Amino acid sequence: MKFRSDINGLRGWAVILVLFFHYELLNFYGGFIGVDIFFVISGFLMTYIISNSYEANRFTISNFYSRRAKRIIPALIMLIIFVLVVGFIILPPNELLQLAKHAGSSALFLSNFTYMDEAGYFDTISSNKWLLHTWSLSVEWQFYLIYPLILKIVYSIAPKHKKILWLLIFHILAFLSLYYFSIKSSAIKEEFGFFMLPARAWELIAGSIAFYVLNLKIFKSKIKFVSDICILLLILSSLLISDAYRWPSSYTLIPVFLTFLIIINNANNSLLLGNKALQFFGNISYSLYLWHWPIFVALNFFFLDTFLWKLLGILISIFLAFISYNFIELKFNKLKVSRPLNILLVALIILVSLISYKISQSSGYSWRFNEDVLMASNEANNKYDLQRSKNCTIDEVFKFKVCTFGNYNNEGLILYGDSHASSIISALSEATNTNIIYFINQCPVIFDSKLKSKTSSKKCAVFHNQFKEYIKIKKDLPILIVSRFAAQLYGPNESKTKNYGLVYNTIYADELDLNDEELYLKRLNETFCEISDNSSLYVMEPIPEIGFDVPSRLSRKIFLNKITKTGTSLSTYTNRNQNILREIEKTRNYCNVKVLKTTDHLCIDNFCNANEGTQPLYFDDDHLSETGNKKLIRLFKEIELNFQN
Repeated sequence: MKFRSDINGLRGWAVILVLFFHYELLNFYGGFIGVDIFFVISGFLMTYIISNSYEANRFTISNFYSRRAKRIIPALIMLIIFVLVVGFIILPPNELLQLAKHAGSSALFLSNFTYMDEAGYFDTISSNKWLLHTWSLSVEWQFYLIYPLILKIVYSIAPKHKKILWLLIFHILAFLSLYYFSIKSSAIKEEFGFFMLPARAWELIAGSIAFYVLNLKIFKSKIKFVSDICILLLILSSLLISDAYRWPSSYTLIPVFLTFLIIINNANNSLLLGNKALQFFGNISYSLYLWHWPIFVALNFFFLDTFLWKLLGILISIFLAFISYNFIELKFNKLKVSRPLNILLVALIILVSLISYKISQSSGYSWRFNEDVLMASNEANNKYDLQRSKNCTIDEVFKFKVCTFGNYNNEGLILYGDSHASSIISALSEATNTNIIYFINQCPVIFDSKLKSKTSSKKCAVFHNQFKEYIKIKKDLPILIVSRFAAQLYGPNESKTKNYGLVYNTIYADELDLNDEELYLKRLNETFCEISDNSSLYVMEPIPEIGFDVPSRLSRKIFLNKITKTGTSLSTYTNRNQNILREIEKTRNYCNVKVLKTTDHLCIDNFCNANEGTQPLYFDDDHLSETGNKKLIRLFKEIELNFQN
């Protein structure tokens, strides 16, 4: 294929949009569409390479893989090694262990699986993940592994005289099917839709369709201003689209279609694509994509988040990308595919994997830091894991599992809630000197409901019914409800996930005109009142959500001798929870619900502390650690118990 300056310029625009998005510059809130542009381009180029090789009867899977490997692996591995070295110097043990895990999965092109399981791409805590951006490389590499095999089969069965047309029809059908799957899967689990190949493959297939459309020679215009208009529309869409949108979604069709149009228009040397600046960024786009994100994370690590520091970060990224392009990318691209080269590339992957494994098997080389840094960092592990230490037995009366916590001789309390309930259970048991019977699940405490993003309606129905059945018999035991209500209603404050809220099994006639908030609060009130009809009910006001990883931030501040008070203002807490607090207060008045004032014990002088000096009180951004939950022991002593032996 003759060099296409328009595609090279398009690469330049794609990386610029991603750069502006990540560095939060010029309101390019939708700059992440640059990745979608890259996907379409990759699909086009892969199809071109494979199809032309098939037509020339010189395509081999091994040769294709080798060519892709020498294009991608060297620059990626050099970056990973550099980040590991930097991480070894500055990162506390827990963060170094996390980096090692990410480095290994990135080198093996499996990082999209890793990040899908951890959190969303747009989450606040994602800015601590040095190799987060490699997820897209993993998606592309997985596509490279599968697509040639599929295309080989299709080539073998397609009629020779209408091969291009048949291949086009096949790809259109694949595009439509995969697009439908993507939209449905994203609605069910956002992280899967964003990170995984099956939900992203349609974007790459769009590039394949562009190749076959060009081969049918339907479009011969090559009108320069068409490409320029498409670029302007891409820029405009990156300003109008934001990370508040679920992605991919129907909106993703915009950058995909505009990129498709630019490719089939095939207009070299257009004003906005063919100029020298865009050709420069297009040339270094891969290396710039690799280097810009770790530089941004480094700025965050050192709390250098001003506009000028961000500009400097971009300049450093461009410089490192220029070095990487000229001395790694170009050098390896000039090498012929050979067995020694393949061995070298595999050896590089194995080397990084072994280094990552070695670090992961260590204690994070804790000898590198003083005790204060280690104490702050290790608070991330100072939590009680109910899942690993379950004490559950099949109750002879109820015929289902009943779980208890504590080493006392009496049962004093029933705990009902979510992960926030599990984070305080040890303090609750200590305060009451009793064993705690707990019903803790990912299901909301509201009966007849489930979270949009987690568990099934059936599982939550079973969970709720077992709890209701249990408390009808155990009427003498008080009940404490602890839940992260605001996250269910408004979404987590550390995350920009779009898939939050509740799904109700039944909506009644008097509820049809209620919005999501009104319905949630109504059902919350009804649930509390229903429970209090049978038992003495306590509801704990929500635990303050900090919005950033407390052990990570505090350990960094100690390392940099910048120890400060961390946490969130009481006004921020109140604003986020005001409707929930109001509804809880209502139940106090006419359902005889007793309210435990969390902020009286966690907030001082209108500030909710996340640390005391060098000691964190949270093990992440919103869960109290075993240190922090001790602050609530006095609060839990307000609960009146009726002991059962």
